[in-house]
Amino acid sequence: MLSKLALKRKKSIPVSQKIKISTYYHGTGQDRVDSIIKNGIRPQEVTMEQGVWTPIRGRVYIAKSPIQALRYAANRREWSKFEGTADKFLYVFEISGERLTDIIPDEDAILEFLLAYSYSKYYPSQVPAEGGFFRDVPITKNKELNKYVWDYYKKNFPDVLIPAKELDDEETIVEIKKSISKLDREFILKILEESPSSLSNADPIHPNKLYKIPFYLVPDSLDKRIADELLLDAFKESEVIEL
Repeated sequence: MLSKLALKRKKSIPVSQKIKISTYYHGTGQDRVDSIIKNGIRPQEVTMEQGVWTPIRGRVYIAKSPIQALRYAANRREWSKFEGTADKFLYVFEISGERLTDIIPDEDAILEFLLAYSYSKYYPSQVPAEGGFFRDVPITKNKELNKYVWDYYKKNFPDVLIPAKELDDEETIVEIKKSISKLDREFILKILEESPSSLSNADPIHPNKLYKIPFYLVPDSLDKRIADELLLDAFKESEVIEL
């Protein structure tokens, strides 16, 4: 497994001006809200993702879209039901880009780019319609960036390019995690600045706002093709707490 130290020293990138003026989001469960307000958002030892899908240790993952963060918060609430900690709200923290310190792309986002281009190249009849989604990231809207990522990996990490049809290709995500610490600065900055995908920060992050979204406003179906507008409406009804 890649060490936090290796990632931080070798390939995490200082925050650019474009990122500093951007806003990011982090969805979580009620059981973590007080700790985050007091201590900031910190890497979790236990996550909902297990095995090869477990996030890289020592990093905090954030989204560029409040909808993406809301989806995670909704999934986290479902998990919290089994822990007896769920209440009537979803919780999303807002983070100013100025508060980020040491960032790299989310490794799952790299997989999403490669899959999007792989489908268009090898399985064009199965590519979602424009605006469709692979898992949680609307990357198919930026076909040029999809190709850019594919060409970069074809040149630098050809073993990663397994044109897999399945989204849970474990061999692919393992190889992508290995590649993260070897990405060059130009590639990382392009992905961080132009992609709608999530990213990760090596240090704890102190958010500047908390949104409390009544759970009853969240649609029962989280199918991305029908729910995004409803999720955005729910987010607009949030109680906003300045931190």
